Amino acid sequence: MLSTKDALVNDTIGDMKRHLNQMLTVSEMAARQSISASYLTQIFKAATGRSPMDYFIQLKMQVACKLLHNSNMKIKNVALEIGYQDPYYFSRIFKKYMTVSPELYREIGWKEMGLEE
Repeated sequence: MLSTKDALVNDTIGDMKRHLNQMLTVSEMAARQSISASYLTQIFKAATGRSPMDYFIQLKMQVACKLLHNSNMKIKNVALEIGYQDPYYFSRIFKKYMTVSPELYREIGWKEMGLEE
């Protein structure tokens, strides 16, 4: 049986997955669980090793990678699909997390990055 903390973390991750096309703040995530942002950050980091926002962005980048790999969507449309209104900001975040730009990621391909399909 899951502890209350584990249930809160799992519920938050589920909420993140349902709202990948939006920009959520840690305060909004915490409010959905009726807890404080600092408490959510504390239990989330203890359970996952990452902050809630870092985890949420990582989920968004996973979806972006799949879209870049499996479609011919324009970069700006990929950005919009995962909740980024500004494609340049999306590109900066993508590069920070994936070490290459979205354009280069698409060009060099999925397998060359050492990622599995």
